[in-house]
Amino acid sequence: MRHFVRCTAVAVATFCTHTAHAATYYVNTNSWGDGNSGTSNSFPWKTIAKVNSTAVSGDTVLFYRGGVWNETLEVKSGVTYGAYGSNTPKPVISGARNAGALTWTRYQPGQNIWVAVTNGSGTNIGTGAVRHLHLNGARLTRARFPNVGQGAFTNSTSGGSRYNKVTATGNYTTLNVGTNAGLAGQDIVGATAFVRTVGSDLFEYTVDGWKPGSNSALGLTSKWLLDDWELVLKYDIAAGVGYWLENKLWMLDSPGEWFFEAATAANPVSKLYVWMPNGASPAGQPLQASTLASGVSAVNVSNFTISDIEVRETFGDAISITGANTATLERLDVKRSGRRGMSIWNSSNVTIRSANIQDSFGNGLWLGDARGGATASQPVVNANVSFSTINNSGQNGLGMPGAHLGTGGSFIYNTVSNSASAGIIAQSGTTIQYNTVLNSCTDFEDCGGIYVAQPQNDATKLSNTPGTAPYTAVKASNNMVINGNIVVTGNANPDGTPHEGYGDVRGIYLDDFVNGVTVSNNYVSGMRYGIMLHTTFNNTIQGNRLIGNRSFNLKLQEDPVRDVNSHLTGAPTSQYYNGQMVNNTIQNNAMVASKSTSAPTLAIPNIVQNAPAATGQLASFDLNRYATLNPNRPDILVYNYGTDVTISDMTLANWQAINKDLQGSFRAYRTDGEAYGFYTATGADTRTIACPAVNQANCNSFVNLRTGSTVTFPITLPASASIIIIR
Repeated sequence: MRHFVRCTAVAVATFCTHTAHAATYYVNTNSWGDGNSGTSNSFPWKTIAKVNSTAVSGDTVLFYRGGVWNETLEVKSGVTYGAYGSNTPKPVISGARNAGALTWTRYQPGQNIWVAVTNGSGTNIGTGAVRHLHLNGARLTRARFPNVGQGAFTNSTSGGSRYNKVTATGNYTTLNVGTNAGLAGQDIVGATAFVRTVGSDLFEYTVDGWKPGSNSALGLTSKWLLDDWELVLKYDIAAGVGYWLENKLWMLDSPGEWFFEAATAANPVSKLYVWMPNGASPAGQPLQASTLASGVSAVNVSNFTISDIEVRETFGDAISITGANTATLERLDVKRSGRRGMSIWNSSNVTIRSANIQDSFGNGLWLGDARGGATASQPVVNANVSFSTINNSGQNGLGMPGAHLGTGGSFIYNTVSNSASAGIIAQSGTTIQYNTVLNSCTDFEDCGGIYVAQPQNDATKLSNTPGTAPYTAVKASNNMVINGNIVVTGNANPDGTPHEGYGDVRGIYLDDFVNGVTVSNNYVSGMRYGIMLHTTFNNTIQGNRLIGNRSFNLKLQEDPVRDVNSHLTGAPTSQYYNGQMVNNTIQNNAMVASKSTSAPTLAIPNIVQNAPAATGQLASFDLNRYATLNPNRPDILVYNYGTDVTISDMTLANWQAINKDLQGSFRAYRTDGEAYGFYTATGADTRTIACPAVNQANCNSFVNLRTGSTVTFPITLPASASIIIIR
């Protein structure tokens, strides 16, 4: 009704042009209905369905603050979506419906399990499956075996194990559970199995049933944990790793658990079973059942803006965008998504500002990944993310990183905290700067606060390199800058792994074949290793401050590199190459070795180097400033394990004798020594620091470890800055 057609006759042809007049539409759940004009806040539309069917390029759609919709917003090119009204709450798109309004009865007399039909007449749940259940904003646990906290491992850092132990090694489709697992006679066909096949990952399978002739081994079909990232590596399921099963009614045996029974052709009634935390009937309680996949969906659209909206409790990705170009997402709140908070891939030129992403079951922010197989979702090109908060990603769920970045663009002035796996994962071309990354790897290990993955192959190098060459010869550059970040605390959780002793987590972790990365001016504390380089080359580590890490501040490790053919085809390795970790530069960093609280007699130097052959080529060192608070062999600066040195426990003099850190310095241990690290977190303007000395008379004795200059208190730290002081 807003489109006018003007036709002009020229010679024998008639040309028609369409002129569109942009409109602003208002949407309010309290509206009379979609029959209103929608162009006035006095006569708004009611539903998102009306928005999806009407809005066109140039329009603005405003949702009423305080309104709640149970529909998916289908984004159109050129449309601006936002909010209106004076209420404080943002408009909410909810993926969940009120399960407390269902008709509940006891499943069996005397039990605390309650059941309700979800697809019958008068129910508000609909015919779809229930994928997540929330009570007062807390996610309940889908029925599982073993129960949380009752697993077989003793090394959990979260108050009790989630896993049973695999009893014998099988291939990637065999789960050996033994004969005493408590599964005999139970319905296990179609159950979901989660296996911690390696320390850094959780793999998902469907249980096919018992292996033929066996009462101790389950047959599995591997699933893609994320359906658009193919599991290229099919790991054998080794003895001693952890697993759990879920999603069968018989597993519902504890408060806070639930199970959904989907309708079938033989039984067209779907049912929801719940054991409420307080044992009472769910009727009238604030129980929300997630039945909507996404709250916002954008497919092959461009030039749109979404701002000031909350999306919560979807069973899939709360905000799902693919094939988009030039998109702006501002001040969006995303809460308790059943998969990823924001999932954006195969897109370009995306701006995300001031987002608040909380409690995602998987990644908080996912911008695609090029590391998988043919079905991998290509990463976003040039996504710029700033001033956003990502918290509690993957907790007790899929164990995904907080933020998984795309290609190019920037990630600046963000806070990422309490991630089950890595805080930030990046691969190529991104500037990661002035972020605060707190408490990473809470559920997993072998990960980092900031983790850089191996780059893709360079097509030109690949075509010009013989297959017998080392695989490093064909890798593209990561071309990244990691600067001025605060990375603090990462304890990891070895629950479900065969070892019982430690949780392995790194502050900044450059993994296999990473090259072309500059890591500068970062502050890292509270990790097992401060910075780790693993078979990397052509990287620069400079100006960083490392203190309070449980083991080495800097770890360099080279492993043998297979040839190109074996990497690309998966064929048996024909050659191994050593000496491929080269041309890394370590300069002008400040680091303080710590005393272990769990092993107080353990010597912990600042650096460890480890290679199967020589270590001399791993990196060059210069102008670094070292200190130690460890009284156990305090003169040792480096553990150096390689074939080209005769001394493995090296003092600064030994280190300099092999031409390392000729201009470096080492402040020796002293019984009254003190060293402190301070930082200003993202979002803070400045921080004022008073003298922390045990004896205030010593306040004039502190120096800045990196510069050597005397410190005058109080110290004023600007935003995203850090300092190490030592006396």
